[in-house]
Amino acid sequence: MKNNNSILRVFRNEFQKMFSDRAVLASFFVLSVLVAVLYSYVYSREITTETPIAVVDECRTAESRQLIRMLDATEQVAVTESPADFKAAEKLFYNQEVKGIVLIPKDFSQKIYRKEQPSVSGYYDVSYFPYYKQVYKAVATTVAYLNGGIELKGLTAQGMSEAQASDTMSAIKAESVTLFNPNAGYGMFLMPMVFMIIIQTLLLTGIGLLGGTQREKGIAISGNGSLLETLNIILGKASSYLVVGFLYISIVLWIVIPSFNLPQRGNLTDIYGFLLPYLLSLSFLGLWLVRFFKHREDVVLTISFTSIPVAMLSGVSWPVEAFPSVLRYLAELVPSTHAVKGFVALSQSGAKLSEIQELYTKMWLLCLFYFVLTMIFYHRWGKQLESKK
Repeated sequence: MKNNNSILRVFRNEFQKMFSDRAVLASFFVLSVLVAVLYSYVYSREITTETPIAVVDECRTAESRQLIRMLDATEQVAVTESPADFKAAEKLFYNQEVKGIVLIPKDFSQKIYRKEQPSVSGYYDVSYFPYYKQVYKAVATTVAYLNGGIELKGLTAQGMSEAQASDTMSAIKAESVTLFNPNAGYGMFLMPMVFMIIIQTLLLTGIGLLGGTQREKGIAISGNGSLLETLNIILGKASSYLVVGFLYISIVLWIVIPSFNLPQRGNLTDIYGFLLPYLLSLSFLGLWLVRFFKHREDVVLTISFTSIPVAMLSGVSWPVEAFPSVLRYLAELVPSTHAVKGFVALSQSGAKLSEIQELYTKMWLLCLFYFVLTMIFYHRWGKQLESKK
């Protein structure tokens, strides 16, 4: 039988199906870019500043007022409320009017006069990490400076000079250098992972929508089901998805990242080269997953439901070493697990492709694994359809 399914023919037909299906068109060409831009815009400020807090001053002395002024002078927080008691502060906190509470006890000044270190209590909104981090940092830094000043005065009162007292307090000077994300910005930390998860979610969704529609109509495979024809079909389809994937990656690298001042320290050739097996893995995985989606509606629900667990398996929000063994092995089968690590290393840390060779090899092995699975599935499917003719 004549082979009508050349790679180029399948490639062209797949693109025609993409542009004739509004849901697929939205998934591939609209939502992917829109979500990337939206997330980048939301986190473009990187860190929260002037986080509102309430200070309950039970001491009401010059020293406690100095502490309040020092807190308010930090860039992290702004003292917006000064309630009379802790119960009033709690009400403000639960009404979301403030994101933290600082309690200065009655004996604050007394301890200072007795050359003791006073204690200050802080209450933080731990349910939202950026707020918690900023309020905690402001309180810890302010209290540390205040304690340092108290200790310095105590040493100078004993007859030491300020220089001697300073050297005594800090016998070992530590210098910390923050690499790659100096401001500890949330967007810089999060967005590389988000870009990879977006393309995985929307590419698998789009492929599933196309495959689900074709399975409903029984037209996914045509021809004699031979190995050569199956190979042509798979490579033709995967090539079309590869073009879509690289288009999205190019928009991210050339438009989104520069527009929102996100760092891009890697060599673009290395990044494109690393993402080649990632996009191919997603293409083959999407084609294989079609066997589980008899209706196109199933795809959206399933892929959307798994996007959050998949993001966690990448190891960005929680270290992979802390996962149970089963989840660690499962994570190895998810393309985004390796793609996120590699993309962060290349784009954020400025690594070269040769320096992440192990990840790159894993990506190609995963690509080969899903290619074989897809070949087996499509070959059998084509044989079944051929036998029914």
